[in-house]
Amino acid sequence: MDAVLSIVPETSNAVRSIFQMDVLMMTHIPGRKERSREQFMALATEAGYSGIKYDCFVFYFWVMEFFKLIA
Repeated sequence: MDAVLSIVPETSNAVRSIFQMDVLMMTHIPGRKERSREQFMALATEAGYSGIKYDCFVFYFWVMEFFKLIA
């Protein structure tokens, strides 16, 4: 579960909350990174997954499922 950042700058309350949480998390967790959908997809494919399913959006966070296609 993580926040997904937008590539295009936004000023909505949702985006402001995501950035506030990211700043808080980056101060408490060494190595924490902000990622866009494209960066999450690159992370998934590098780890051997076929894609990402964005299952649920709750309190400005996405529940993401990384999946593999089995032949």
